Amino acid sequence: MLSFIGDYTCKLDSKGRAVVQVVFRKEMQAAGEVSFVMRRNIFDECIDVYPKDEWLKLIAGLREKLSQFNREQVRSKNKETLQAIIDNDSLDESKKKDAVNEMITLTDIAEKESNAEMMLEAKGFTDVVVSMNDDGCDVVLNMGEATDAKRAQVEDIVKRKTGVSADKIVITPIQ
Repeated sequence: MLSFIGDYTCKLDSKGRAVVQVVFRKEMQAAGEVSFVMRRNIFDECIDVYPKDEWLKLIAGLREKLSQFNREQVRSKNKETLQAIIDNDSLDESKKKDAVNEMITLTDIAEKESNAEMMLEAKGFTDVVVSMNDDGCDVVLNMGEATDAKRAQVEDIVKRKTGVSADKIVITPIQ
């Protein structure tokens, strides 16, 4: 990946597009970078320029983190609701016991998903999200070229870490 460090001035055309200096365009073309994305850096007074492939990888990683964050937010809210049921003195013990069992189930699912994600990442897969539901298990990950051997490896890890049978695992590769 190319890196240009320093202060460079570029002009905007009448449509607000940045005109990249010829020397940079030549360097990028020589490196095989013909499409790129520019964005304002939120920490420094500068513009960051990403080759399009690198930008797409960055976005995929952010989506994966957001997906995990959202999943954890939903689980946290569900656990709060269950805890309120458990702490409610006006409810009978059977309802409280059901809430405790549901909380245990939620915790167990979260642990299985996390274990599968960590093992897949340890095996070199990136942007991994494992999501269990009543119908099975969805796995979204960056596996590079999606070969049969890689799919079999993912399936084996997910089966071992989640207990979900192979016919209920859906693998969705991203790049």
